[in-house]
Amino acid sequence: MSEPATKRHPGNLTREDWIKAAKETFIESGIANVRVRRLSSALGVSTGAFYWLYKNLGQLHDELRADWAQTNTLPLLAAKEAAAPDAIKQYQEVTKVFVLEEAYDPNYDNAMRDWARTSAATAEVLLKVDLQRIAMFHEIFMAMDYPQEAAEIRARICYYHQVGYQAMRVEETTESRLKNMPYYNEILTGIRDQS
Repeated sequence: MSEPATKRHPGNLTREDWIKAAKETFIESGIANVRVRRLSSALGVSTGAFYWLYKNLGQLHDELRADWAQTNTLPLLAAKEAAAPDAIKQYQEVTKVFVLEEAYDPNYDNAMRDWARTSAATAEVLLKVDLQRIAMFHEIFMAMDYPQEAAEIRARICYYHQVGYQAMRVEETTESRLKNMPYYNEILTGIRDQS
């Protein structure tokens, strides 16, 4: 049995420490296990350290939702912007963020989707983020000169493809996914990869 973590003064812990601990527990075992006592134990402090920074667990839940929305979406948007103005390159780079799973964590998305089934507040945040990501793909397809409606449907299909891949927890090596990317890209965009 491992030794308990050394107790620390509550002032040494930041909200980021609590969010990180909450995120790890959330992804590993769901929101029901994101409890003050469990997180305090993991961080090696008393529960009072939590209440020194937060009024209640709901505040931490709000920050966890915000952390997910930011950390799992900004890398996608950054990849799109970095590849501008080439729409094909934008699509490829955004897809690569999903595939590489370095700056983006599909398990965080899956945990959030599970939580949204029982939490209206989480479902609201999830819908907002899903619509933001679909809009990102829509902009890419509009830049490929697809008509408005076609761009919208292609955006949805591409995003649903990524979400489905995660939700099904498809077991495939990164190398295999990268090798198959040009085929997926051609089918999903309607444009053959010329590289």
